[in-house]
Amino acid sequence: SDDLNNTIQEMKVKYSELEASFLGLFDDPLRPPVSKLQAILISLEHGGWNSSNLAGMRVFARLYYMHFWATDRGSGGEVLHQVKEPVSDYSPVVVGDSTYRYVWYVDVDRVGSAHSIPPPGLYIVDAATGEIVPWGLP
Repeated sequence: SDDLNNTIQEMKVKYSELEASFLGLFDDPLRPPVSKLQAILISLEHGGWNSSNLAGMRVFARLYYMHFWATDRGSGGEVLHQVKEPVSDYSPVVVGDSTYRYVWYVDVDRVGSAHSIPPPGLYIVDAATGEIVPWGLP
């Protein structure tokens, strides 16, 4: 009877975790032109993911404000901050050799505590245009 109660309790915990993850895909209070769900779908299609190679994987997305640069000395990108409140304009801004973008940072990694570095899939999706942004290119 204790085993049954423990099993039921574990199932409730797993269900609530699953429910939170599922609802997290659709709960998008920031409302950029490209939603979190759209960014995930764009990333999965771009990376060639399907139901079989996604088995045992976790898909994670966060909205960031990033700085990208490309000069004759090189190119790169850096996260400036995570976006936690709605923004009036999600469009990219170009200043000289730099581009500032609101992007969805979509990560496909193995389920569990040990994560791969780099993960099996890491995609940056422009929150205004839906385009995949290569690291280091404005």
